[in-house]
Amino acid sequence: MCRLSRCCAIAWTASALCVASATLSAQEVGRDSVPAVRRDSAQASAAPGSGRWPIILPGITFAPETRWAAAIGGFKVTKSAASPGQRPNTYAVRGLYSQRHQVQASFSLDRWSADNAGRIEFDAAFSRFPNSFYGVRAALADSAEQYTPRTASLVGSYVHRARPGLYLGGRVALEDAALTAIADGGTLATLLTTPAFAGGERWRTASATLIASWDTRDVFFFPTRGSAVWLNIGRALGVPGATHQFTRISLDARRYQPLGRGLVLAVQGFGVFTEGRVPVDNLPALGGASLLRGYFAGRFRDRTALATQVELRTPTWRRLGAVAFAGAGAVGPTPNALSRDDVRSAWGVGVRFALNGDRLNLRIDRGFGTGSRGIYITAGEAF
Repeated sequence: MCRLSRCCAIAWTASALCVASATLSAQEVGRDSVPAVRRDSAQASAAPGSGRWPIILPGITFAPETRWAAAIGGFKVTKSAASPGQRPNTYAVRGLYSQRHQVQASFSLDRWSADNAGRIEFDAAFSRFPNSFYGVRAALADSAEQYTPRTASLVGSYVHRARPGLYLGGRVALEDAALTAIADGGTLATLLTTPAFAGGERWRTASATLIASWDTRDVFFFPTRGSAVWLNIGRALGVPGATHQFTRISLDARRYQPLGRGLVLAVQGFGVFTEGRVPVDNLPALGGASLLRGYFAGRFRDRTALATQVELRTPTWRRLGAVAFAGAGAVGPTPNALSRDDVRSAWGVGVRFALNGDRLNLRIDRGFGTGSRGIYITAGEAF
């Protein structure tokens, strides 16, 4: 098989898995929902699978958190209207089994009404995900211990356009989760005996979130101009059967600036704050394929996380492109407790292969942090 054919095979696989997800990010960017299964919306009017259902695509992906993973996806992309600028609808079923014996399965839909007046999203997911735990900020370790969260979740949301570019709405989410394997006498086991995290081996939550977003991006997959801002204010409620109550507030702001000759400067600022009895696995975290590429997903976690990153994107030849990126972030118990000593930086380079005219890209990134590095093969941009 020629090199281009191999690249296309990986790209089709990644697009199937990532029509609505970047599956392995430890910290969701841009919106608050169930942390165990991650989603980055990926829409295109001419994506593989347009107008047909199901399209089944097997293949492979790679990330430090999973190593190599076998995956399969079935999906469909449509439009509610033929008007210019109409956002596409996506429907996807995905499954993944990794070299680390991680299992993920999900069904999702992302549907826009005509003229983009409203948006409905739904996701049902299950994961059993052996993972690495480095501790919370006050007890960060240089080496990780293994633990296994098992999570089932349902998430539904609706936003309505209040004025051009401005959407208001809400989200509800149900999560049932447990830590099914914890190292005896390790950092996590000790943490779960403290008052702040006692009883965190198992949790059930029902949360409601208010959403406000401003979106003037020219396209979803690979924006070249415009801005996007999401403000989410959520609460895990004390309803019957719920084990944890906490508040989660996040702000995600992105700007895309054309520089001429195809160059695009992309900038993102992100912050999330939690208060209350937050399960350890739901704490804000940095690292992974979206925030601070080069560090293991969840390498840094605490009740508050702040991060910024910048990316320079340039076309190279035909469907190929290249990027250079850098970022910095910190975690801490409260915003006031963050200090310069907490800041971690990362940088890297990557290549892009456009899968269609709307620039849904196969993404291959090489990220570097302090004493850490990672390779990421997936579909869609980090932000």
